[in-house]
Amino acid sequence: MANICGGIVWFLILITVAFPIAGICAFFYILVYCFAQICSGCQSFSDILEKGMQLPGYAVTKIKNCEF
Repeated sequence: MANICGGIVWFLILITVAFPIAGICAFFYILVYCFAQICSGCQSFSDILEKGMQLPGYAVTKIKNCEF
């Protein structure tokens, strides 16, 4: 039996942390991505924002596996 408490904790993290962070990162990613094509310094910041947008996917994987 998988650790159900781990799934519950990650569900709470998904709702309270991951979705808001992903929304903020998505907004700024759209703005910064346009400049990343012009300015090479913006590319690394764009990559960080993309990782932030993928945070809900990471949390859902943890929920599926019921991991801590």
